[in-house]
Amino acid sequence: MVNVSPAQSNPMVLPWNSASRHARSGELTRRVTRTEGTVKDETFSVTTSALVCAQCHHIAFEGKDVQEHMRRVADAYRSKHGLLTSEEIRAARIKRWELRRSRTSRTTNTSD
Repeated sequence: MVNVSPAQSNPMVLPWNSASRHARSGELTRRVTRTEGTVKDETFSVTTSALVCAQCHHIAFEGKDVQEHMRRVADAYRSKHGLLTSEEIRAARIKRWELRRSRTSRTTNTSD
């Protein structure tokens, strides 16, 4: 579990007992929250799903949350610098695959 306190700009791994203290008491609830992450010395604020402590607002990421958080931070960096986001890259790959498939079907389709 990766933990982020609201004041921290970067997620960091804390000892398991620090994160589990909140989890054992049932204080952590899944919420969409604003967190920050850094790419190449630039900090970006993104909205992501995480576990948040109702009492102290401590933020904890589970494994799947870390990947999504980092993807969103990377996409924010890419957008700022005029690069393709992960979704735009995925869409371009699908389009390229569909074009290849359509070309292949036209060249292999023979009329009698």
